[in-house]
Amino acid sequence: MNEKQLLGIYKSASAAAGRQMDPAASASWKAVLERFPKDEVTAALEAWWNDTEPIQGSLLAKPRGATMPTPADLKARVLKARDQAYQASAAAQERRRQIEEFWRIADERGFTEQEIREKWPSYIDTRPATADREKVA
Repeated sequence: MNEKQLLGIYKSASAAAGRQMDPAASASWKAVLERFPKDEVTAALEAWWNDTEPIQGSLLAKPRGATMPTPADLKARVLKARDQAYQASAAAQERRRQIEEFWRIADERGFTEQEIREKWPSYIDTRPATADREKVA
């Protein structure tokens, strides 16, 4: 993301929090967040504003999203979102691998549809399409 885009995000965040722009804070945002894509930073900021968790140790019981985030807060959210996306992707790949392995074994052992429904219901309607099955159909 370029400096102008980041400055725009910082300006809008400052205005939303009811703060004046601070050159030191702006420089801090640049140092921490400039290397991340604009859409990831704006998504992190949006998640921050929508956070209704109370702030730890605050006597005012303000929700976190009612405060101005620090660049470290946003960086943590960007990295967490990236990690969640990676984990979801890795989990999806693992599930696809398990499904393919299950159906390979089911076909080798000749399990009936009734046996699969009774013993392995999580595999119902997950059979991958193969070239051989498509020719028969």
